[in-house]
Amino acid sequence: MKKMYAGILILALMLCAAIYNVHYLDMKMEMLLQYVDTAEELAGHGESDSAAAILREAISYWDGMDSYTHVFIRHSEIDAAFDAFYDCLGCLQSGDDGSSAALDKLRSHLLGITSMEHLGLGSIF
Repeated sequence: MKKMYAGILILALMLCAAIYNVHYLDMKMEMLLQYVDTAEELAGHGESDSAAAILREAISYWDGMDSYTHVFIRHSEIDAAFDAFYDCLGCLQSGDDGSSAALDKLRSHLLGITSMEHLGLGSIF
C-alpha cells in the first residue's frame, strides 16, 4: 500500500513539474514576443536601426535561456528559432521590405515552441 501512495505522489510531483515548466516557458516566450512586437512596430515606422537593436536584445535574451532550452526544447526547434531571429535581423539591417514577413515567421516559431509544450491529449498519447 505504501508503494502505491509513493507512486501516486511521484506522479503528482511530475504533473506539477510539467505544469510549472509550461508556465515558465509561457512567461519567457511572452517576453520574447514583446520584443518581436516592439521591433515590428518600430520597423513599421521606418526605424529599422532601432528595430534591429531591439531584435539583438531579443537574441541575447533567447541565447541567455540556453541552459533551459537545451534541456526542455528540441534542438531542431532551437536552431529554427535562431535562424528566424537572424533572418529578421538581416532583413531589418538591409532595409528589406520582407522584414514584416520575417518577423511573422519568428513569431510563428516562438508560438509553435510554446504550443508544443502545452499539455493535451496529443502530447500524452
